[in-house]
Amino acid sequence: MMIRQAGFTLLELLITVIVAIVLMAVAIPSFVNFIESNRVTGLANQMVTALNVARSEAIRRVETVELCVFNGDPEDPDCASDANWARGWVARVASGDNAGAVIRVWELDAPAGVTLIRVESGDSQNVVRYNPMGRVQTLEQGERMLWRAQGNRCAAGAAGARMVEVNRVGRPQAREGTCG
Repeated sequence: MMIRQAGFTLLELLITVIVAIVLMAVAIPSFVNFIESNRVTGLANQMVTALNVARSEAIRRVETVELCVFNGDPEDPDCASDANWARGWVARVASGDNAGAVIRVWELDAPAGVTLIRVESGDSQNVVRYNPMGRVQTLEQGERMLWRAQGNRCAAGAAGARMVEVNRVGRPQAREGTCG
């Protein structure tokens, strides 16, 4: 009586390995795009949150509150003179008895491969000022503030960016946009 051994032949093993390599070659670029898309969305959502905090604090405190570019100094957080919005943000009181008081700091390094750029700005590139009614002070009728969060792999004109928009009334919102 002959006993048959169970197992794989070399040919079956090679075919299985080749199929696995082909599947990984197809799946990995899609996974990288998925990760970049999530990072872009997360950065845009953080920006909307910061804008909402500044707006609600202006209304609650009945004072002008500004959201500005973080200077990068955790010991003495203040507004920076440049417009590098990807560094982080500072919400602080801009007028009244408490002028200069820091409300909250968002220290962040934009995720790897993601940028945040101010596209439209009204009259200032590095600050958004909310009055006690929650409206943006620096915008005229019909103007808006607009930021673009996008990944480095995003080609100009292609979908994949997230736009953060603040209208004259002060309401921030994130929406889909095209890469620049």
